Amino acid sequence: MESGASSTLAVAQEGFERFKQGIAMGEWEPFLEMLTEDCMFSFPAGSYKGLHQGKTILAKFLNYATESVFKKGLTLTLQRITYNETTVIFEVISKGEMWGKPYQNQAAIAFDIQGDRICSYREYLAVIYTLPS
Repeated sequence: MESGASSTLAVAQEGFERFKQGIAMGEWEPFLEMLTEDCMFSFPAGSYKGLHQGKTILAKFLNYATESVFKKGLTLTLQRITYNETTVIFEVISKGEMWGKPYQNQAAIAFDIQGDRICSYREYLAVIYTLPS
């Protein structure tokens, strides 16, 4: 039998792979299938800044990200994972184009896990900067 922390990690890693695919290709349904209906999410900037609740509003945010901000997708490179019994944090480097301009950033993406579902998604960003043309 898996320990609580290793079970949490396994669920979160599956969620992260689906999230990574979503942000790269705009195909969010596999990730959304892993969320609880009342999931919480927090983002530090823009029109979705702050704390929100519900899978529907998170879906709107994610679709906005890939349909408006990162139209060509975003590549996430995993740097580190930290976890405990309920929370997993993925430190990533993201690269792509933001509104058509070169983009690179560092971020921490945190998932809280409840059973086999993600019940909370939080993202923390480093200072946003663009790469020279």
